[in-house]
Amino acid sequence: MLFSNYQPEYKPACLSIFEGNAPYYFAPQEKDKFLSFLNRIGLSYFVIKSKVDGVIACGGYSLSENNTVAWLRWDMVRSSHHQQGLGTYLTLGRMALICNEKQVATIHVGTSQHTYPFYEKMGFDIYQMTKNGIASGIDEYRLCLNFDEYKRETIKREWRMINNGQKLHNDR
Repeated sequence: MLFSNYQPEYKPACLSIFEGNAPYYFAPQEKDKFLSFLNRIGLSYFVIKSKVDGVIACGGYSLSENNTVAWLRWDMVRSSHHQQGLGTYLTLGRMALICNEKQVATIHVGTSQHTYPFYEKMGFDIYQMTKNGIASGIDEYRLCLNFDEYKRETIKREWRMINNGQKLHNDR
C-alpha cells in the first residue's frame, strides 16, 4: 500500500468510493460538497493505493486560519475493503502529517453514528451530537483529540510501526 498525495486523476476513484459508501455512511446529497472539496487548489488530501486495486481509500485535513486546529476531512474506504485496517492507516497517516504542524493543539472530526466509535478508539472524545445533523437518519457526531507533545510522539511511533518503519510518502 502507498499513502500519497491526491492527484486530479484520482477524482473518479474517489467519487466511486464515496458512492459505494452512500447512503449508509454519506448522504447522497453530500456528493456536491465532496466534489467541491476535491476541486479546491492546494488541498491536503491523500489516497491509499494498492498495486492490485488502485485507489482504495482517501481522506484529508484542513487547518484553521491560525493553525491551532486541524480538521480531518472526507475520509472514506472503498466498501469492499472495510474492516481491513485501512481507516486506521489513513487516519494515522494524516495525523502523522499534522504532527509537523507545531501550532496544532486539537484535531477535530465530524462523523456519523456509524463511525464515531472508530475515532473514540483512536483517542477522540465526543463533544457534540446532533440527531439527523447530516441528513435524515444520519446523526452528526463531533469529536476532538487534544494534541500535546506526548500524543504527537505516540502518533509518530504508531505510524512507523503500521507503516513498517517507512517514512510517510508526501510530495508536498
